[in-house]
Amino acid sequence: TFDGDGFAFPKPSGVNVEQAVGMVAIQSDDKILIAGNDNPVRNVLVGRLSENGSVDASYSTGGWYRAKPENQGGSIRKVLIGPDDDATLGLYCSGGCGLGIARLTDEGLLDLTFGSDDDGSTYMPVSGPGREFDLVQTSDGLYVASGQADQQGNSGDEIAIGRFDIDGTTDSSFGTDGSTVTDPGLGQIKTVSIVQVPSGDVVVSGTLIPRTGTKKFVLAAYLTQ
Repeated sequence: TFDGDGFAFPKPSGVNVEQAVGMVAIQSDDKILIAGNDNPVRNVLVGRLSENGSVDASYSTGGWYRAKPENQGGSIRKVLIGPDDDATLGLYCSGGCGLGIARLTDEGLLDLTFGSDDDGSTYMPVSGPGREFDLVQTSDGLYVASGQADQQGNSGDEIAIGRFDIDGTTDSSFGTDGSTVTDPGLGQIKTVSIVQVPSGDVVVSGTLIPRTGTKKFVLAAYLTQ
């Protein structure tokens, strides 16, 4: 019953570029959001499918939202569905603006009431490759993001973590002006993910690629109070 044969290959109409879709989320009405980026132009890309796998043309423009974060290239690394079926996006911006969040309404429009940049988004003031990135909404409704950082010029050797208020603005009470950077001092950090533990604090995990030796797990715990 899903697109006739169990497979769907959705694509924005009239766009002849490669899509790299890595995130999927389900709305309360069982519609499916898919998100990632298109290449080589590096737009962020969000599409919505009906339960049967067909593109929902009522969403955004012809079923797809496409844009360049901060007029730079980028990609979506996380999608969190809210109670009104809005979508909070964890973003990576390749033009130097780093890691951030934005929100789309249930209609697929950028929510300009969200964030602190007057364009529906907020970015963490950290530099780095940032492609390894995760986002979680904690039990108090705040958003905590974590990813690679390169504050010291070491190609992603550090862990960046930042917190945003419910409205998407930076929570300046967290870390230094809303974010902090930790350097395990052993090598590059990859495949970052983040969870909240029962105490309310968060744990970031990833793969450590040491300068010498073999890959290993790395975990870092952060107090949120």
